[in-house]
Amino acid sequence: MEFERLGDDERKLRELLRLRSLRRLKISNPICLTSVDSTQSFIANKLHSSAEGDLVISRVQTAGKGREGRSWFSQEGGLWMTMTLLPPNADILARIPSIATNSILKTLEDFGARGCSIKPPNDVYCGGRKIAGVLADASVTGSSSVVYLGVGINVNNDTSEIDRISETATSMRYETGSTLDLMEFAASLIASLDFEYARAIAEM
Repeated sequence: MEFERLGDDERKLRELLRLRSLRRLKISNPICLTSVDSTQSFIANKLHSSAEGDLVISRVQTAGKGREGRSWFSQEGGLWMTMTLLPPNADILARIPSIATNSILKTLEDFGARGCSIKPPNDVYCGGRKIAGVLADASVTGSSSVVYLGVGINVNNDTSEIDRISETATSMRYETGSTLDLMEFAASLIASLDFEYARAIAEM
């Protein structure tokens, strides 16, 4: 199966990240796709990623994954991404969902969302409705760990178009009244993830 890459998005994201002082997540080759079954499956089974900072973003997921095998609705306009992390020890694995949700919360607030909160262990809500979730798939071999960190955030997508989530989900566009630049939003989120992740490692 061929995957169509979005060269303009990849170049823009690389440039935005180059301007930030990332401590651990040295992302040199982000992959931005038009559509994929799930970024989580792509990075694990297609890319066979084993390098920290590998990143896949897709405009649409046709079989997005949530926790416990649940489906994640992934319309165009949302941010659907998976990143590879290589924690230096297994002790940090339990903290990765909170690292991710804290990073998402900060990014949402930086872009103007109000009334957002974390619903442990993996979700972020705004105004009582779900706006984001994370999925951390970890593999531990001896002293080595690989984590595929999936993040789904409703940014510019219209959740009211999907009956199953129309009453329970919200988006940044609805919360702020603005359409956001997805690559700028992604770069800010990655910078927050990098900061929180590096800080957690330093505290271990």
